[in-house]
Amino acid sequence: MPIVQVTVNNSCKVFTLLDSGSSNSFCSRALARRLGITGRSYEFELRNLNKSGTQKSEIVDLTLSPESGETLELFAVYMVDDIPIKSSPIETASYAHLSEILPMPAYKSDNVTVDLLTGQYNAEALVPLDVANQGSPTEMENKGLECSSWSQEDKLVKGLWDREHRKVDGHYELPIPWRDRSEPLPNNFIVAKSRLDNLYKKLVREDLYDRYNAQIVKLLEKGYAEEVPESELFAIDRTWDLPHHAVFLEEKPDKLRVVFDCVSTFKGKSLNDRCMQGPDMINKLLPVLLRFRQHSIAI
Repeated sequence: MPIVQVTVNNSCKVFTLLDSGSSNSFCSRALARRLGITGRSYEFELRNLNKSGTQKSEIVDLTLSPESGETLELFAVYMVDDIPIKSSPIETASYAHLSEILPMPAYKSDNVTVDLLTGQYNAEALVPLDVANQGSPTEMENKGLECSSWSQEDKLVKGLWDREHRKVDGHYELPIPWRDRSEPLPNNFIVAKSRLDNLYKKLVREDLYDRYNAQIVKLLEKGYAEEVPESELFAIDRTWDLPHHAVFLEEKPDKLRVVFDCVSTFKGKSLNDRCMQGPDMINKLLPVLLRFRQHSIAI
């Protein structure tokens, strides 16, 4: 896993480990002291190969500036005492297939202190810019066979939908496939509010607020979302506030899309973790095209 040098909050240069195997991101308390920041108190569940348990921590949001110059927002970064990583610098110039896409490492010692670990929760920072191989580009080829059997969980979800679906205003409504309907959800309002505040600042800074607001209004006008009456904000015991953010597609850079973050965690829990995924019931394109060749109308 790569260790790279970045600038945090436009003030401190540190080394960060880009860890695609970690769900969350972490920073050392030493870095927080250097930045002069304090976080919000949280508990999170830390699980690894050897043990698991709940730990008390603080959570902060950071701004990351890599050497490429593109600024990234790191949300929900947990403070820990230290990040025990031992680095092993690699002389990339010794490898012909790496010499063009990777510069020489900015450090020579294997005693580099890592103050930041960037995980999948901030996946934007983990996207590789290039991939090299000593040989030709490779691709895994199969025989066109795919296992499509449903798991026991898929069958449970399908049974739930068959029993409890209903039709509302001409549209089908399905129940949420909770893993445990009686399990309480922690109140994650503080996380969603913090994410919203940071999103607002970013949209204003990048002159995107009006475009983003127009997309939210469109969701309301089309009935895909509705404003919660103030009287119902805290009337239901089991609620979960969804953070959201803007995404631009590479092939459509002018199109802004609102994405709701169901993997956002609070006290070791997320909405995705509490729900069963269910079976993939989307028609694949190939069978649809084949049915067009069999009949005049394909369903």
